[in-house]
Amino acid sequence: SSSSSSSSLDGRSMEKKCCSHKPLLYDVE
Repeated sequence: SSSSSSSSLDGRSMEKKCCSHKPLLYDVE
């Protein structure tokens, strides 16, 4: 039943990483 909890956390972590990665890539370019 940890999958449900993990899914919620993973979704948030993934969104934060994506947001952080986008600006980082742009800055590098």
